[in-house]
Amino acid sequence: MFQHSLILIAALTATVVSPLGLPGTDPEPVEMAGLDVAGQNVSDRDFSGRALRYSNLHGANFHRTIFDKADLRNSTFYGASGNSSSFKNAKLDECIFYGATVNLAKFDEAAMKKCNFYGATASQASFRKANLASANFYGANVSLSNFAAADLSNADMRGANFSGTNLAGANLCGAKTTGADFSGANLSGAKCAPRR
Repeated sequence: MFQHSLILIAALTATVVSPLGLPGTDPEPVEMAGLDVAGQNVSDRDFSGRALRYSNLHGANFHRTIFDKADLRNSTFYGASGNSSSFKNAKLDECIFYGATVNLAKFDEAAMKKCNFYGATASQASFRKANLASANFYGANVSLSNFAAADLSNADMRGANFSGTNLAGANLCGAKTTGADFSGANLSGAKCAPRR
C-alpha cells in the first residue's frame, strides 16, 4: 500500500522514483501505465514522453498540462476539462474525450485513430496533421479549430460544429458529414470536401 501511494504521488508530480520508492536522480522517464486521477486536479503538470496507456482522467481538470509525445492510447478523458493543454505528437488512438472540454488544446501531429470526441468542446484547438481516421466528432463543437492537413478519413462528423475551421489539405474521404456546420470553414485543397 505504501509503495503504491509513492508511485501515485510520483505520477502526479511527474518525478522519478527509484526502485525502492524513494525520490531518485535518474533522468530516465518513469513508465506509468494506467494512471488513475479521475476527478482530480492535475493542471499545470508535465507528463511529456510518459507511457500512460489506459489512464483514467474521467472528470479530471488538466488545464495547461503537457502530454507531448506521451503514450495515452485507450485512455479516458470523459467529461474532463483541459483547456490550453498540449498533446503534440502524442499517441491517443482510441481515447475517449466524450463530453470533455479542451478549448485551445494542441493535438498537432498526434496519432488519434478512432478517438471519441462525441459531444466534446474543442474550440480554437489545433489538430494540424493529426491522424484522426475513423474518429467520432458527433455533435462536437470544434469551431475555429485548425485541422490543416489532418487525416479525417471515415470520421463521424454528423451534427458537429466545424464553423470557421481550417480544413485546408485535410483528408475527408469517407467522412459522415450530415448536419455538420462548415460555415466559414477553409476547405481549400481538402480531399472529398463536403458541399456547403
